Amino acid sequence: MKSNCLRSAPALAAAVLGLSASTGAQAQTPPASTLTANAALVSDYRFRGVSQSFRKPALQAGADYVAGAGWYVGTWASTIDNNLYASSAGVEWDLYGGYKMPLGSGWTLDVGLLQYVYPGAGSFNTLEAYVGASWDWFSVKYSHSLSSKFFGVADARGSGYIDLTAIYPLRTGFNVIGHVGYQRVAGGGNDADYSDYRLGLTYDWKGFTWGASVYGTSEDFTFVKGSKSKDLGGAGLVVSVAKTFSLF
Repeated sequence: MKSNCLRSAPALAAAVLGLSASTGAQAQTPPASTLTANAALVSDYRFRGVSQSFRKPALQAGADYVAGAGWYVGTWASTIDNNLYASSAGVEWDLYGGYKMPLGSGWTLDVGLLQYVYPGAGSFNTLEAYVGASWDWFSVKYSHSLSSKFFGVADARGSGYIDLTAIYPLRTGFNVIGHVGYQRVAGGGNDADYSDYRLGLTYDWKGFTWGASVYGTSEDFTFVKGSKSKDLGGAGLVVSVAKTFSLF
């Protein structure tokens, strides 16, 4: 899903923006704002390593607006299995906004808020703050739960997730992706904490991004649906095709 990251910025942001303004002898034209949309079909929707679609295909779509000054807002949604989130409409809907700014030496800081919404199943709604930093092909991000409930877990404010991701270009349009993450659930005890991983490839071809990745987790997430039982965190191959559209 989704998009996730690290933050403390007012003084730092003011310093960076002030430095940018003072170093040019002439006024600089601000970067243009952009609006993009995206759509994807995946063979399984994995969030932090755990399948949200009962290891079945999912449709996903979103839109992002980026202002020239570094501010951004966006929305994203995916179909999910409505049995995993009791009484849900079978949709996860995310709303987010934040700010990105350069730190120097190729690093970029990203801070923001992300609201997960599950129509029809409000007890699973979760608000997180995130702060992250990226450099070339590497990024690190920390997400911190601000809501009292954490995806249905009561009294779990303060849960945190650490995300380390590398997207390394092998050649034009062809990338290898490596990811490890660690989820800590506040008040849930050690049994609720787990790590996850992803290793895969993406290739840009014919205007689409094609992907294949292996996902998995360190814990058993067995879920029973009718007569079927599946480990939603077990190692599995996920294939995908995605398209991004520039609206302006």
